Amino acid sequence: MTVKSPSELRARWSRGIAVFLLAAFLAACGGGGADEEGPPPDPYPVSIASPTWDPTYETDGAGVALSGSAFVPAGSSCACVGLACLFGHGTLPPGYQVTWVNATTGQSGSAWQFYLNCLLQVRVIWDAVVPLAPGINVIRINASDSSGNTGAATLTVTRLLDTTPPQVAGISPANGATNVDVNSSVTVTFSEAMDPASVNATNLVLLDGIGSVIPATVAIGPYANTWTLKPNSPLAYATSHSFTVTSATRDVAGNPLSATPSISFTTAGAPDIFPPAVVAVSPAAGSNCAGAATVVTVTLSEDIVPITLFLTVKGPDGLPVAGSVSHQGGTLLWSFHAFDELNPGITYSATVAAGLKDYSGNATLADYSWNFSTSGDGVDRCD
Repeated sequence: MTVKSPSELRARWSRGIAVFLLAAFLAACGGGGADEEGPPPDPYPVSIASPTWDPTYETDGAGVALSGSAFVPAGSSCACVGLACLFGHGTLPPGYQVTWVNATTGQSGSAWQFYLNCLLQVRVIWDAVVPLAPGINVIRINASDSSGNTGAATLTVTRLLDTTPPQVAGISPANGATNVDVNSSVTVTFSEAMDPASVNATNLVLLDGIGSVIPATVAIGPYANTWTLKPNSPLAYATSHSFTVTSATRDVAGNPLSATPSISFTTAGAPDIFPPAVVAVSPAAGSNCAGAATVVTVTLSEDIVPITLFLTVKGPDGLPVAGSVSHQGGTLLWSFHAFDELNPGITYSATVAAGLKDYSGNATLADYSWNFSTSGDGVDRCD
């Protein structure tokens, strides 16, 4: 058996109203018959229509949603205003109220809504959600107006013992998930309401890659029956983590989990925060072995955005050498091909301009330059 949440209980009020309106309609349209003597009608009636017309009811829920009708106080009006006209709602005079009391627990409160219904039969319609204690609960619905007129109805509700164990309905991240953000929390969804004292960082356990418990805080989540474990600090990058819900977690009736699920997930790798770098050049810096047809090459540490690379070669006069730039092996290896032969015995300078950018958006801040010289006879002797 499962414990129903207050939102689920409230959802049942509409069914009770439908039962009441149908009954009222049939009563209003009923046929005649022989007059019979009977007790005079209650001038201030209150009735409970849902979850039952009977005087007793059984449930395994932690609360019960009730709905019904109550007497119409003097001063009420079916002249509607605005949106109320669409639903047949009238106006009640000030001071009218509908309340409930659980005589077993001593708890009391107001109906969560009540209004004057002007469709078919004029009645005050009310809805209330009443918390229950295990066993028998005697619930009384009271209606009263500002003149001191009162009416009441009573329902005896027995809350049955819940012996159904809870289950874990879902865990996020999913089992086997990869590239999980290191700032992620773990969310657990249970099949029913849980005892808050049992859902804690001792019973929801997150382990790191070497099996050590990760300190964390557990709090109720934004949705029904969800709980969130938030690590006190970011998780390690590119690391497998495991998460377990222990059998010490239990529902509000004290039933432990029927199974203790475990999942594992892997966090994403560390973000790239370093700009690309030149790791090799040819001809080498300071060399004097280049030939007239030597191709100038640059090898980078990582792939780059092609349009951000500017490789130039200049002669001793500072004027750029005409040529073309291309890349091979992805965008790691770049080559400068001079349109004309290089002059023998000349020192040239080559530059990779600042602003070279990788695919993570990291860019170099300074030029990378080096000098090399051609051989006296223009023959390549660098090999």
